[in-house]
Amino acid sequence: MRRAVLVLIVASILVPAVPASATAACGPPRWQIVPTPNDGDGDNDLRGVTALSATDAWAVGSRWDDVADHVIPLTAHWDGAEWRLVPTPAVGEAGGLMAVHGSESDRVWAAGFFSTSDGQVAKALLQRWTGTAWDAVDVPAPAPGPDVTEVLLDVLALPAGDGWAVGRWALVTDGIYSPLILRRNGQEWTVVEGPSFETWSELMAVSATRPSDVWFVGDTEVEVEDENALVERGLIMHWDGHGFTTYEAPFNRRHPLNPFGLEDVVAISETDAWAVGSIQRASGRMTTLTLHWDGVKWSRVTAPQPSDTEQALASVTALSSDHVWTVGSFEHDRSGEFRTLVLRWNGERWRVMSSANRRTGGELYEVTAVEDWRFAVGAAWSNRFHAYRTLGLERCTA
Repeated sequence: MRRAVLVLIVASILVPAVPASATAACGPPRWQIVPTPNDGDGDNDLRGVTALSATDAWAVGSRWDDVADHVIPLTAHWDGAEWRLVPTPAVGEAGGLMAVHGSESDRVWAAGFFSTSDGQVAKALLQRWTGTAWDAVDVPAPAPGPDVTEVLLDVLALPAGDGWAVGRWALVTDGIYSPLILRRNGQEWTVVEGPSFETWSELMAVSATRPSDVWFVGDTEVEVEDENALVERGLIMHWDGHGFTTYEAPFNRRHPLNPFGLEDVVAISETDAWAVGSIQRASGRMTTLTLHWDGVKWSRVTAPQPSDTEQALASVTALSSDHVWTVGSFEHDRSGEFRTLVLRWNGERWRVMSSANRRTGGELYEVTAVEDWRFAVGAAWSNRFHAYRTLGLERCTA
C-alpha cells in the first residue's frame, strides 16, 4: 500500500514544448487529457503538481535515461497554453522528485531524494524555483553519520518563506523508518522532532490553513495484542504552533487486522479537513478511504467503489467545503487495466466524475485546483513505446 519510490539519478534535461489540446468541448468526460511532455522513449511519470494560477503551474516526476541506464527527475511548467520541460540541477549520484508546492511564483519547492555516490543510501532532496531556475538547497539530517537514509514525500510552501517537508528516515543498520519532519522559518530548513514511534512509520503529506493549523498524514504499524500481529494503520498528526497532537485514524474495530494507509490531506478550515487513502479488506479487495475532520474528531465518510477488486486514492485538494476533489485509480473489472479515478465532494456526498484514459488505462497521483482551473497528473502505459508515459487531465469548465 505504500507509495512506490524509484531510485532516480539527477541530470540536466532537454526542454521541448508540448502544445496543449483544446478542452472547449466539455465532454464527456468532464476531465479530459491535455498533452504533457515526455523526455526520451522510456518510462516517464508525473508524481506531483501545484498551481499558483491558471497560467502558472508546476509538475514533477521522473523519466528513464537510456545513456545512464536509470531514471532521473522530470519537471514541467504550465503557462496557460502548454506544458514545457524545465532543467533541474544535478545532485549526488541519483535522485528524484516526489512532490511540488508553491506560495508565490518565485517560492516554489520540490521535494524528493538523491542517493550517495555508491548508490546505496538515499538522502533528502529539496529544490527551490527562484523565478529563473531550480536551485538545490542544503537539507539537515535527522541524525549524524553517513548511514542515515531519508526520503521526502511531500512539501508545503507557506507565506513569508515558511514551509514544511515530510517523509521518512532510518539508520541503514536498523531499517525501521520513522517520520521525517522538516520546517522552514523563512531562512533555513531545520529538523523538527515529532512524536516517537517504535514501529515502522512515515508521513506522506502535509497541509495547512495557517502556520498554527497544520495537518500531517501517513501510516504506522500498530501492534494488535489480541492477534499478536503488526498492522499498518493511518497516521494523523496536528501542529498547533507549539507542539504535535497525534489522532487515531478511525478503523473498523470488528476487523482490526485490515491494513490501511493515508496518502494525502487537505486543510480547508479549523473545522474542515479531508484525508484520503485506501484500505484492504479481509477478502483481499482494496477500497478507497476518505476521512473528514469536523473540528472535534476524524470520521470515515462513504465513498464510491467502482471496482470489484482494487481502487485507491492518492491525492486530495479543495477550493471550499463543497468543492473538494480526490484522485487515484481503479482496476477495471473486465479489462484488468488500471484507469483514472476522480471523485468530487459537493458538500453532501462523494460522486464519481467522468475522466479520460489512454487506450491502455491510466493512474492519477496528484491533483491541484485554483479558480477556473483543475488539473491532475499521473502516468499511463504506452503500447507504442512499451513504457509508462506522463498523463495530465484538466477539468473542463465550459
